[in-house]
Amino acid sequence: MRFLMLPMLAVLTMTEAHAQGWEETRAFANPSALANGAISSSRMPISGSALNIGTESNYLLPVTPAQAVKIIRDVSTNPTENDSPLARPTTANDFAALTVTNPALKTARGLNLSNTEQQQLADSDSANHAWRALLLNRATAFQNGGLIKTAPYDFANTTFQPASELVSLLKQRPPVLKRFMNIMDAIMTGKSGDGEPPVHYWANEKIQGRQNLALGVIHTGKTEHGCQVADFTYYSASNYYLSITLYEFWPVSGQSQTYVWRGDYVISPSISHTKGIERMAAENIMLLEVKAAIRAQITHCAAAR
Repeated sequence: MRFLMLPMLAVLTMTEAHAQGWEETRAFANPSALANGAISSSRMPISGSALNIGTESNYLLPVTPAQAVKIIRDVSTNPTENDSPLARPTTANDFAALTVTNPALKTARGLNLSNTEQQQLADSDSANHAWRALLLNRATAFQNGGLIKTAPYDFANTTFQPASELVSLLKQRPPVLKRFMNIMDAIMTGKSGDGEPPVHYWANEKIQGRQNLALGVIHTGKTEHGCQVADFTYYSASNYYLSITLYEFWPVSGQSQTYVWRGDYVISPSISHTKGIERMAAENIMLLEVKAAIRAQITHCAAAR
């Protein structure tokens, strides 16, 4: 469904007032461009670790904040993902449809696993059975205790601790961490937070043509004039370690529209091998992928009104 944008000075009168005090929300916005449906995005180099990469964006959605949150929480209708909701508590039946097709997932080598999980996968006669049990155990641990209770990724010479790595990443963006502190507390501890009950899901992803398995959660929170959402992938079997997308929504005065600040951050082992121009190229690729996801989100919201 097509929709019309009003001149930005009229549209964002109340929105910009709401954004005062957090310049991060408007740092990359071009108001006149956003009024025409454009997306204002920027690479956001994240220091502190060679594994971190990020982007931050501003745009408008053609629905109210409440509608936008509802659409994001309905993971089964997301046009850019292949996600399935999980019950709370998660049961083995939630993973009944899982079939492992990627040969790399049938070995214990080069995957994001704890030492115990590596042994369990190596000893199992059925990759399907092993992965269903593995995902069930990780989802249960996260639901019961949050990220601080999840198992590490153990490699030959290093250990990746998800909780400390996520905190380390967001500490490089202090205004963002401060703004989303309540949601981050819920993610870390497994609490429900001050918004709607969290949505848990598992993902049967395809990355560069190959199957990847992941677990995620969507948390919501309230602000004085709008709301927040965090879509967090707390487990990935391969390709990347963690990813989180943060949203803050403001209602557009007098319109069924939402002004969005969005931050996308990924921790990936492949990023550590890039420097200089190569790293900039990786950041630009991520920027293009995020913009494509935002365009799909705008189209999905317009169709869902």
